[in-house]
Amino acid sequence: MKRELTDLCVGAHPRARERRRRLSDGCPAASATLGVVRSSPRHRLYALLLALLALYVLLAVFRPLDEDAIRSTIEPLGWAAPVAFVPLSAALGAMLVPGAVLATVSGVLFGVWVGFAAALAASVLSALLARAIAERGGRPGFGEVAGRRLTAASGAVARSGTWGVVVQRLLPAVPDGPANYAFGLAGITWLQLALGTLIGSAPRALGYTALGDSLDDVVSPTGALAIALIGGAGALGLLLALLAARRSRRNRASTGERSSLP
Repeated sequence: MKRELTDLCVGAHPRARERRRRLSDGCPAASATLGVVRSSPRHRLYALLLALLALYVLLAVFRPLDEDAIRSTIEPLGWAAPVAFVPLSAALGAMLVPGAVLATVSGVLFGVWVGFAAALAASVLSALLARAIAERGGRPGFGEVAGRRLTAASGAVARSGTWGVVVQRLLPAVPDGPANYAFGLAGITWLQLALGTLIGSAPRALGYTALGDSLDDVVSPTGALAIALIGGAGALGLLLALLAARRSRRNRASTGERSSLP
């Protein structure tokens, strides 16, 4: 009896197979759902990558969203606008809308400090959302298709933990959206990602919200602060990345020397 119940739960029992057959024959939608469930992890990974590529092309070529559209959606909410902005911005960030644009809009709408708090909260939430999607939809398949070098790179990212997230957030011209999905595929934990985003995104988030607040007068003290923060964060990110690369080379060299000893 116990074996029969176990087989029924996992679908090996003939009655379970018959139920699935009748369900799929009677309902095309159910048949499609069962097909998705039966799809291999590799196929789910490919579907995720294709969806991200399509989003990137859509945003880069057609530009369906702009600052005015976001503003017209948020401004009528009044006092609740900063709260509503956080999940909206997080969802747009997971859809690969650049974080710099979202933080600047936050500064335009709410000023420096409220905008900074909303933008930083949205950055953390967006990172966790993208990580969850990548982990559930792509990581099992990633383990199947990744070669030796890609597996080694993924392992290095996972070992870098919070520090690796901080460095990526500070680096200039390295978009956060695709990086969030990469962190999910590599196995960065949610706590490491949240903490690294909170620390590493803070300077740029403050810089871009200050820039948004000072668009009418970029040469004002607030505008100067924005430029200094954005430029300083990028310079610090490059310095930390160079130091990390140098340390990695030293570790590989020392490992090679130890392995060559008799």
